[in-house]
Amino acid sequence: DDVFYMSTGASLGTSFQLPWNIYDGNHINYSLSTSIDRDYIPLGIISDARDELNLGFSHGFSLGRSSWDGNNYRDGLTSSISNGWSLPIDSNDNADLKEALSSTLSGNIAFHKDMYPLGYSGRVGFNQYLLNDDTGDIQGPFRGILSSNGLNASGYVYMNNALYITVWNNDKIWEIMGGPCLDLGYRWGIPSGDELQEPIIWSLAVDGLCYPAFAKSFQARITIGLSGNGFMASEGDTLTRVKGNLEMFFGLGKFF
Repeated sequence: DDVFYMSTGASLGTSFQLPWNIYDGNHINYSLSTSIDRDYIPLGIISDARDELNLGFSHGFSLGRSSWDGNNYRDGLTSSISNGWSLPIDSNDNADLKEALSSTLSGNIAFHKDMYPLGYSGRVGFNQYLLNDDTGDIQGPFRGILSSNGLNASGYVYMNNALYITVWNNDKIWEIMGGPCLDLGYRWGIPSGDELQEPIIWSLAVDGLCYPAFAKSFQARITIGLSGNGFMASEGDTLTRVKGNLEMFFGLGKFF
């Protein structure tokens, strides 16, 4: 297992509005994109499971809109459904391309409410692998879930919740906010080799966000999350169980 790793990728895509007005001026948007990415450990050796250059293609539909309403909190409802394809093009095991190809169907509905200086963001969604009886780790939509926790599935549903509060606002420099998060889920198609077999997934986290005054679209985020499943399955004293199941993320952009 990789205790630490970095990921670098690039994507090229486009989207356009379809002509049908669904409600209040909201139109369905169609998007498509290609991507390439690779996980790595600087000056180190990454595990074979991640030692791949992945080529991807995705397309889907979206509907809805969330606005900023003059604050750094969004307000509105959005939804999307998409189909993604991924191919590891330098896999170490030289697997047949048909066997290596994977595809997923995913969708979500997200709700945001501006209650300045508070803000709530929630999301419900699903993900299903479509080919070759594929399974994968479910860490994507769960803060605090590490791939090393042994939580894999052929499909799952999830719910994300986050409540933020502004803790420092200086119009000339930046705004800083943060708050608690709770992520819940249910998975199926659990591989028999998984160390953890519980279908119900949960995690707790704390998010911190910083917006520089010159650009609201630029957001630095730090997230510290705890896998509830990993914590409950671990042995030892409370501090040891917490330390063994913490995930820290630092990067750009909101979680969703």
